[in-house]
Amino acid sequence: MTFDGENTAYCLEPLKKTPEAGEYEYNLLPQDSPIRKALYYLNGGYGYETITRDQCFHGWSDTDAYVIGHLTVAYIYDNYNDAGGAFYGAPQNFIDKTKEVVGVINSLPEPPKSFRAFILPAADHQTVAGSWYEKPYGWIELYKSSANGSISDGNGNYSLKGAKYGIYQGETQVAVLTTDENGYAKSGELEEGSYTVREIEASPGFAIDANGYDVSVESDVTATLKVQEVPQNNPIDIVLQKIDSETQKNEPQGAASLEHAEFTVKYFKEQMDSNPEEAGKTAERTWVFQTDQEGKIKFTKEYLLSGDEFYYQMDGATPCLPLGTVTVQETKAPEGYLINPEIFVQKITGDGKAETVFCYQAASVPEQVYRGDLEFVKVGDGELNRLANVPFTIISKTTGESHTLVTDKNGYASTSSEWVKHSQNTNQGESSADGIWFGNEPVDDSRGALPYDTYLLEEQRCEANEGMNLLKIEVTIYKDSITVPLGTLTDDQIEIGTTALDQETESHISKPDEKVTLVDTVEYEGLKKGQEYQLIGTLMDQKTGEPILIDGKPVTAEKTFKAKKSSGTVTVTFTFDGVSLKGKTVVVFEELYQEDLKLAVHADLSDEDQTIHFPEIGTTAKDEATGENFAHAGEKVTLIDTVAYQNLLPGQEYQVVGTLMDKETEKPVEVDGKPATSEAVFTPENADGTVDVTFTFDGNVLKGKTVVVFESLLWKEKEIAVHADLSDEGQTIYFPEIGTTAKDTETNSHVSKADEEVTIVDTVSYQNLVPGKEYKVSGVLMDKETGEELLVDGKNVTAETVFTPEKAEGTVELTFVFDGSALEGKTIVAFETLTYQEKEVATHTDIEDQEQSIYFPQIHTTAKDGTDGDQEVTESEKVTLVDTVAYENLETGKQYKVAGMLMDKTTGKELLIQDKQVTAETVFEAKEAKGTVDVTFIFDGTGLAGKELVVFEKLYLVSEEGEIEVTAHEDLEDQGQTVKVVEKELPPKPETPKSDAPKTGDRSQAMLWLIVAGISAASVAGFSIWKRRENRKKK
Repeated sequence: MTFDGENTAYCLEPLKKTPEAGEYEYNLLPQDSPIRKALYYLNGGYGYETITRDQCFHGWSDTDAYVIGHLTVAYIYDNYNDAGGAFYGAPQNFIDKTKEVVGVINSLPEPPKSFRAFILPAADHQTVAGSWYEKPYGWIELYKSSANGSISDGNGNYSLKGAKYGIYQGETQVAVLTTDENGYAKSGELEEGSYTVREIEASPGFAIDANGYDVSVESDVTATLKVQEVPQNNPIDIVLQKIDSETQKNEPQGAASLEHAEFTVKYFKEQMDSNPEEAGKTAERTWVFQTDQEGKIKFTKEYLLSGDEFYYQMDGATPCLPLGTVTVQETKAPEGYLINPEIFVQKITGDGKAETVFCYQAASVPEQVYRGDLEFVKVGDGELNRLANVPFTIISKTTGESHTLVTDKNGYASTSSEWVKHSQNTNQGESSADGIWFGNEPVDDSRGALPYDTYLLEEQRCEANEGMNLLKIEVTIYKDSITVPLGTLTDDQIEIGTTALDQETESHISKPDEKVTLVDTVEYEGLKKGQEYQLIGTLMDQKTGEPILIDGKPVTAEKTFKAKKSSGTVTVTFTFDGVSLKGKTVVVFEELYQEDLKLAVHADLSDEDQTIHFPEIGTTAKDEATGENFAHAGEKVTLIDTVAYQNLLPGQEYQVVGTLMDKETEKPVEVDGKPATSEAVFTPENADGTVDVTFTFDGNVLKGKTVVVFESLLWKEKEIAVHADLSDEGQTIYFPEIGTTAKDTETNSHVSKADEEVTIVDTVSYQNLVPGKEYKVSGVLMDKETGEELLVDGKNVTAETVFTPEKAEGTVELTFVFDGSALEGKTIVAFETLTYQEKEVATHTDIEDQEQSIYFPQIHTTAKDGTDGDQEVTESEKVTLVDTVAYENLETGKQYKVAGMLMDKTTGKELLIQDKQVTAETVFEAKEAKGTVDVTFIFDGTGLAGKELVVFEKLYLVSEEGEIEVTAHEDLEDQGQTVKVVEKELPPKPETPKSDAPKTGDRSQAMLWLIVAGISAASVAGFSIWKRRENRKKK
C-alpha cells in the first residue's frame, strides 16, 4: 500500500477491510509513538535501508519484509497481544520473525525529529499508518585560529584565509571547506552520519595540520569544529660563529680571545634580501648576545645580555624566529681583536608543511687579531758589557708556541720586520739575521710578529753568559702595531753547595731499608730577596755516575722556596725505598731553578759532603766441629757465622748482633726459654772486610730442624744493615735427625728366633741431610736388660754402611748377622750413629724405643692331668691332658700359636695312637709380653698304662704371610713336661649279707642301711659335681 507517490503505508487491523483509494485526513504520530519508530525501521523507511534490512532480513525478500512489516505494526497496535488478530492467517515462521524484528526495533535509537509518520483513524475500514521517506541532512562549520598568536598575530606573513579542509566518509572525500580571512568555512548539506575532516592545504605562513577530526552530522543540526593552526617559524640554536680572520678557525691566537664579543640581532616582519633598516623599516624585536669561549652565540638566555622577549615554538621552550628578516651585527670586539663592521642579513621563509623551517644559517664572523713586537739590549753585570749571540726563547704562555731570538754584536734584538723581515729565515733562531713569526697563518711582513698574548722571554745558556744568573721575564702584547721596548737586560752570579745526611743516623751512613729519608741542606748565594726558586735534587750512583733508579725511575726531590736574603740555606728531603741500595754509595746532585730557568748546579761525585754510604752485610755460617753447614744436635753446639761487610766508614766502631731462627716457624730458636743470640764488636780498618760471630748453646732440641743465622749491623746503637734471609743457604745450618726400625728378616717383625744365625735389618730414616755429602751410619746391638752392648762370643755385634744421599730425607739399611742361640728370652735394641768425616752429626740411642727393639721369646711348659691336676693320668678311652705354656718376651699386640705334641719318653719318639700323632694347639694374642696359655690334649689312653708321656711345645708368630716358629720347648728329661699313665683301679667285691633286710625292731641293722644309703647318695652327689666341673671345663 502506497500514498503520495512511492511512500509506504501499512494496515494495522488485518480483520477489517482495506480503505478505498482516495484522499483521507490523517493525524501525525507523536515523537514517542512506537508505531512511528517501527515505520522508520520497516520497509519504506530510511532506517530499513541503512540498518534493519541487513540486520533482520538477511535471506528474506523485500516482499517478505513488507508482509512482516504489516504483522509488526499490527502487533504493536494491538499492544503486543498474541491472541489478537494481528497474526491472523500468518505462518508460524513469519510470526516468529515478526517478534524478533519487534525486539530489534525496540533496541534501536529513536528516529530523527524530522521524520514524519501518520495514522488514518478507523471508521468503516481498518486503521492505516504510513510515513514519508526522507534522508536526514545536517551541516559542518569550521573555525580556524592561530595556535601561536605571539608569532603570527599582526604579521603579514601569516593569513587564516585560503586553508582547505576535506570532508571524508571513510576514505572518500565528499566535500571541501575553504576558510575566509577569519578562518571560517561551512559545508553544504550532508547526510546524517560520521565524517572525518582533514586539512589538505594550509593557508599562508601556517604549517599544514596533519590531524584528522571526527565529526558526527545529525539531521537539521550544524556541527561545529574548531581547529588551531601552527604558524611556521625557524628554531634557532647557533646564531653565529666567530673565527680568526688569519687562521679561519674558531681558535684565538696568542692570548687574544673570541669570548665576550657582543652582537646585536634584530627581527623584522618584512621579508627582504637587504638590511630592512635601509628601507626605513623598524625592527619588531632586538636582542644583544655575547660570545662564549669558542666564539659562539646560541639563541638562549645564557648568551643574552639584553633585549626583548624571545619567540617560542608551540612547546613553549624552543626559541625561534617568525617568518621575516634577521640582521646580525658585531657591536663590541673581544679582547685582542678588531671589530668586524659587516651586517649579516638572513631571510626566514616558510613552505606550508611543518611548523619548523630551516632557513637561518649561522654566520661565520671573521676577526682580525692584534699583532705587535718587542726589542731589548742584553748586557753583563758589573761593567755592563754588551753580550752578543745570546739566544732568547720567546714562549707564548697561552699556546706554548716558542721561537728563538738572537742578539746581534751590540747585544740588540728585535722581532720587528723593520729590523729583520719576518719572512727572512723565518724562525730558524740561529743568528740575529733570522726573522720571527708566531701563528699558523702565512707570514705577513706588514704586521707585528707577535699576536695578542703574554710571552715568556727566557735567556738560554751560552758561552757569553756562562756562570751568570739567566733572565726570565714576561712581556705582554696588548696593542696593535706597537713595538714594546724592554730596555737593558742584566745577568747576576749564583752559587750553591750541599751537605747530605741520613735522617735517622744523622750521618753519611744510611740503612738500605724500605723507607729511607735523606735530608740535603743546600747553601745558596746570589739570589734575589723575595723571589721564588726551586731546588731539584737527584740521587746519583757514585760508581756508575748514573742516576739511581728505583722501580725504573730516578730518585728525585723538589723544594720550592722564597729567598729571605741573597744567601741562606734550604733543605731538600728524599724519601724512597732503599732496599736495592745495599753496598752502594750515593751522591746527591742539586739544581737551582727560577721557574723553568736553571740558575746553578752542584754535581760533584767526589764531594764527601754530598755522599751517603749504604752498608751491606752477608753471612756464611759453619759448624765448628764439622766445618760444614750441618751440625750434631748435641748438648754443646758451636756455630761460627762469618759476616762479610761492605761500604763501612773505616775507624768507626760497629756491633754485629746475630740471632738463630727456626726456618720452619720463622721464629727465634729458644734455648732454656731464651732466644739464641750472639754479638761481636769491631772497628774496621777498611770499608770492606769480615768479622766472626760465635754461637755456643745446647742443641738437643734442634734434631731435624733447620736453623738460619740472622745478623744485624749497628752503628751507635742504630741498625744500618741487616741480613735476614730464610732462604739463604750461606746462613743456614742443618741439624740432621735419624730414626730406626729394626726387623728380623725371617719374621719381618720385631720378633726373632734364638737361632745360631740371626739376621736383623735396621732401616735408618734420616732427614735434614745435605744432599751430595758422604755419610756413614754405624750400628751396635744393645742388651735391653743390662743397658750394655750385646756380646756374642765376647764380641759386640755391629754393622755400618756409607752412603751419599740425593735428597735431604730418605732411608738406608744396616744388616746385623750373628749367633743368637743364647738370646732366648732376651730383648736387644739397635743403636745407630750418623757421622760425617768421622764426626758425629746424629744419633738414635733410645733403649725404650720399640721400633729399635728385637724380641727373642722363651717358653716353659707344665703338663697335668686334666681331671685332678696331678702328673698321673689313668688309663682310659678318653684321657685329657692340659699343658700350661708359660711364655715371656713376646711383642705385644701380635698373634701367636702354641702347637704341642706328645712324645714317648721311653722311645724318644712321637706317641702314635692308631698310627697318628697326638697333637694340640692354641692361638692367642699377646696382651702382655709375659703370660701363660693352656694347650689341651684329648686322646684314647687305652693300652698306655706304664708309659711316661712328655709334651713338646713350639711357639709360632702368626701373620698374614703365614706362621713362623720363634721358639720351642722340647726336653724329654723335663719333669714339668712329663705325665705318667697308670692302670685303672678295680673296686673290691662286696660280701653276701646273711639277711636281705633288717628285722623288725633291729635298730642296728636299720642304722647300717642308713649309712650305706648316705654313702651312696654322697657318691652320687660327688659324681654329679665332678661331671658339672668337667662340663664347665669342656665349655
